[in-house]
Amino acid sequence: MRNNKEDVVGRVFPTTGGTDFIVTDYESYSSIIVKFLDKYGYETKTSVDSAQKGHVNNPYAPSLLGRGFSGVGRHKKSIGGKLTPEYRSWSGAMYRCYGEDIHIRQPTYSGCSVCGDWWNFQEFSDWYVNNKFYGLGYQLDKDILVQGNKVYSPDTCTLIPKELNCLLTDCGANRGEFPQGVTFDKRRGRYVSSIRPDNSTKHLGYYDSAGEAYTVYKIAKELRVKEKALEWEGRIEDKVFNKLMSWTLD
Repeated sequence: MRNNKEDVVGRVFPTTGGTDFIVTDYESYSSIIVKFLDKYGYETKTSVDSAQKGHVNNPYAPSLLGRGFSGVGRHKKSIGGKLTPEYRSWSGAMYRCYGEDIHIRQPTYSGCSVCGDWWNFQEFSDWYVNNKFYGLGYQLDKDILVQGNKVYSPDTCTLIPKELNCLLTDCGANRGEFPQGVTFDKRRGRYVSSIRPDNSTKHLGYYDSAGEAYTVYKIAKELRVKEKALEWEGRIEDKVFNKLMSWTLD
């Protein structure tokens, strides 16, 4: 096949990434303009040789778990060989929702999803770096603003300190047959209520039923969340503070 302008312009080529593109202009054998045939219509320069081999990168082609893609913009996956906070946060959310094994190890993420706009790393990162507390090592949270929420989106997510994120985590996969905060003491034949306020366990007493033990735990947990909210007031978003002050354990 000849590789002059007449033979190349208008031709459609497949890529190794699965997205076809069309050649729209020809400057030389080493410089042609191609446009990807998807809804984004990304255009770039490449060579005829690369086009024929399908070695042309489409930043809008899914590259993470069949959904996430890098997009085009100022945000980088890594700087100096180190992953950026925004990429670690974005890829972490994608894996929690779409990773093959994550739901076995962490069943609370079963049924969770990332909104379509945030499949684009650039879109997520725009939101992420514009958060008031960006750069402080805070974690992405989807549950505080909308309790029980299953969707990562700009309307439902915020950044919070790790201490608060851990405080609100429901370790349902590990607590067994009893309600959160409740265990059974076989020696005494009674139910134990306890809470972990920091890195230690605080005993809340023995009770005749799991329900009684859970009620005590629930009161203590809700009080602890409010105490922590007051400790972090001014260092978290106002809407997060307000939610924590009215937070209840379902």
